[in-house]
Amino acid sequence: RSTPSEPETATRTATPSPAATVETPTLAANPQVSARQVVGHLAYQEKHYIPLSGVNPNQPLTVEMVVDPATHPAAGAALNVYIVSSRDWEQIINDGIHPQQAHQEVGRAEGPVGHIQASIGQPSPPHYVVVVNDDQLPANYTLSISNGSFGQ
Repeated sequence: RSTPSEPETATRTATPSPAATVETPTLAANPQVSARQVVGHLAYQEKHYIPLSGVNPNQPLTVEMVVDPATHPAAGAALNVYIVSSRDWEQIINDGIHPQQAHQEVGRAEGPVGHIQASIGQPSPPHYVVVVNDDQLPANYTLSISNGSFGQ
């Protein structure tokens, strides 16, 4: 008699490559990337890079980041989410430019405490998301997307 197997999940782990790079990787899969959500942990000066796919250029693109702890003092400032174009991506990866200087959209505190949103009204793919923690206090985060999906 065979036993039922567990269904496969759509969760993928971002791996270092030009398409998805994680600086200062940890032993655990960090961040955990699925089509609709990214869950990660950022230490001081750590950045996570996540490609976007399936973005419809005729609909707004919104990425929301929920920070834990919600009262993190740097949320929306030194702890933030950026949407970057492929041109911005090249500057960040090849030239070492900080996403704060090379981005199409930066996150802003929206709604409840600890919620940060970055939106583009008329996206022109391809796009990438960069999550940055330049604050000494580490943080956990969850990203969600309204148009398209995370990963390739």
